[in-house]
Amino acid sequence: MSSEKEKPYLDAPSAPPRRRKGRRRTMLLLVAVGVVLIVGSWLLIGGRGDWEFLTEENTTGPRMFTLADQGEGIDAIKIRYPSGKEHELSLRDGRWQIRSGGTWLPISSERQRLLMESAEGEPELLRPMLGAYQGNNPANHEHAFGVTSGSGLRVQFFADGDMVRDWMVSLKSPRDEASNYIRSPNSLSVYLVDANLRDNFAGERLLDWRRRWVFEDVDVGQIAAVEITELESGRPVYFLEKGDSGWSIRLEDGARPALAHAVDHTLQELSRMRILDYPPEGSGPFYASQAIRVSLKVRGEETSRSVAIGLEEASKYGLLPARLQDTDEIVMIGRPFCLLRAADSYFLPETAVTESEPTASDAASTESVELDQGEPVDSPQPVLSDPMAGASA
Repeated sequence: MSSEKEKPYLDAPSAPPRRRKGRRRTMLLLVAVGVVLIVGSWLLIGGRGDWEFLTEENTTGPRMFTLADQGEGIDAIKIRYPSGKEHELSLRDGRWQIRSGGTWLPISSERQRLLMESAEGEPELLRPMLGAYQGNNPANHEHAFGVTSGSGLRVQFFADGDMVRDWMVSLKSPRDEASNYIRSPNSLSVYLVDANLRDNFAGERLLDWRRRWVFEDVDVGQIAAVEITELESGRPVYFLEKGDSGWSIRLEDGARPALAHAVDHTLQELSRMRILDYPPEGSGPFYASQAIRVSLKVRGEETSRSVAIGLEEASKYGLLPARLQDTDEIVMIGRPFCLLRAADSYFLPETAVTESEPTASDAASTESVELDQGEPVDSPQPVLSDPMAGASA
């Protein structure tokens, strides 16, 4: 009897068929839920393929892409700002220009280099960029990433009148100025690219796109001579020239060695002569009863760079009118200190005088009108004949 009592423990019956079917259904349900979650996550993360021009494979990993392809013949760009203002750029006569009313004006050389092919290779803005996926939740587009029409820039590229690329460029950056959020309006996916698109495309004011320096891309170390003459008569004021033994100044009584620090200060000031404004359209040609011509001779260049500067203030901020030689444009500049000095008392060792440091009030006055190389408004007018008179005495 004892053996019969132990038998149920040795040959225990299996689970009922109904219980086995329940376990099987549970396993199938768990597998189905897992598949749904995987597929749903893949679709949510951005596997829909709406960045077809970025890469053939649509993944959430880093990818290389460009804003536009030079091979597409890009010849126009439209930029729309969050305020609704627009700028239109056009490639004309081999240079990019910006529309101002019914006219086209050249843009600065800094921005020109971003869009033009150079000896170094492709334009900076059209080079391949590395993009890191950030997300695709529309709720984050405006406040977190700034890639909507109300928070970012809309940049469109055209070729022969047809739009070939369309981008939303953020004005925000999580790291530094060399990175930007970017999104295609046809996609929810947001990427962080290693390019300073914000500063390159930003600038609602027309002045932000125009030329900012009188002498663009000039290397101070390559300047070989500086000549200042009266504009109308052509009478020389002074002439600085670099020879084998250093800099010399040529006056009416001949050439003499010039103080190195005085020459260096003058070269730095002239090379950084900044354009602070442009006169209104239709304001008339350049005219000044007292005007000079400043010319720089740069090594390796066949012709001198020059600008005509009127010495009479033409605005309430004390700005001076100037006419650029290369473009014939009229611009407004601050008053360079080097034009106020008598040549014999500044460049010659035996007559040089010590200059006093600018006062705090002078600095405040200069900053108030953004004249980073000019003189306060109430500065005295220079007399062109004084330097030569002193030299001939």
